[in-house]
Amino acid sequence: MTGRELDGYWKTVVNTLRDGIMIVNTRGAIVSVNRAFEQITGYTREELIGRSCEILHCESCARARAEGAESWCSLYQTEMTEQRRCQIRRKDGRTIQAMKNAAILK
Repeated sequence: MTGRELDGYWKTVVNTLRDGIMIVNTRGAIVSVNRAFEQITGYTREELIGRSCEILHCESCARARAEGAESWCSLYQTEMTEQRRCQIRRKDGRTIQAMKNAAILK
């Protein structure tokens, strides 16, 4: 199997997961989302890519900024994988509960 074939398989796997996946860069800009994330949030991939993850109005990120956190998301203050419950706002304005799981990819 070539690297290109493997990349294609991974894209298929990620897009068939029922869990939403969002990848952001170190500045908090969204660089990738899967189909489940689009369905959960009501946003299309095109509406999200390049935008700040603040578009989701996550209350735990807002709280971290208010408390003077060093990074834009408190989940990234450690080098360990963490989970946190939060509320995010969908495109239609509804607030939904979500479980965030974040890790720094190097």
